Amino acid sequence: IVTQNPRFQVTRMGKPVTLSCFQDLNHDAMYWYQQKLSQAPKLLFYYYDQQFNNETDTSVNFQPSRPNTSFCSLGIRSPGLGDSAVYLCASS
Repeated sequence: IVTQNPRFQVTRMGKPVTLSCFQDLNHDAMYWYQQKLSQAPKLLFYYYDQQFNNETDTSVNFQPSRPNTSFCSLGIRSPGLGDSAVYLCASS
């Protein structure tokens, strides 16, 4: 199972947000995607084991972390209107 927490997050502009993802499938890779209204999901970054891989056009406003194989987080340091989206976590 892959579980995201919180399921919904509403915040004020500029107030930091952290989204968490847990998986109990012993997968090596974990991914975070951003899906804006009427658009396909866009890969932000992924981890393979502890190795971080960032997509070249991903905002520096995003702060990823994977302290262990079953957990990955996505921090948004200073959310703005352009960060309003659905954020999706996956593992493989």
